[in-house]
Amino acid sequence: MKHLALAATALTLTIAAPAAAQTYAGGTANYTGIGADPAYPDQTFDIVDFTPIAGTYAGPGTYNINDVTFTIGLNRVSPAPFGGVFTLTGTLNGSPVSYDVNYSGTINTADSITLGGNYLNIGGTGVHINPLTLGGGIGTYEGILSATVGGVPEPATWALMILGFGAVGFALRRRTAGSTSVTYA
Repeated sequence: MKHLALAATALTLTIAAPAAAQTYAGGTANYTGIGADPAYPDQTFDIVDFTPIAGTYAGPGTYNINDVTFTIGLNRVSPAPFGGVFTLTGTLNGSPVSYDVNYSGTINTADSITLGGNYLNIGGTGVHINPLTLGGGIGTYEGILSATVGGVPEPATWALMILGFGAVGFALRRRTAGSTSVTYA
C-alpha cells in the first residue's frame, strides 16, 4: 500500500510540473489608403503599420503583440465610417499563426481608428484582442496592441482532477460500513 501511495505522489508531481513557455511574435503588415476617397485618387490617406513584438507566452495573461503606427493623411470634411478586418500572420513556437484584428473608425476632420475588440481561437486557446484607439487629427499616432489569453486547462490539470476523483472513489469504496440500528418507541 505504501508503494502505491509513493507511486501516486510521484505521478502527481510529474504531471503537475509547469508547462514549458512558448515563444510568439506578432505579424508584420502595412495597410495604406484606409478610408480613401475615390474623388481624390492622388491624395495620401490613412496608413496603419503593424510591427511585431516577440515574447514568451507562459499561460493566461495579457501579452503585447504589435506596435501600431497610425498615420493620418488627408482628412475628409464629410464623415465617412469605415471598418473591416486586418489579417496578420505571426508565429507561435516558430510555426505560422494567422490572426484577425477588427478595425473601425470614421474618416473626418479628426480621424481615429479602433483596432481589436474581437475574440479568436488559436490552437484551442481563447484569445481576446484588446481594443486600441488611435488618432485625433493629421499626424502620426503610436500604440501597443495587446491580447489577453484565457485560461484553458492543460492536460496535466485534467489528469490531476481525474486522479483526485479516482482517489476519492477508492477511499469511499474501501470504507467499511458501520452498523446502524433503528429503534422504534
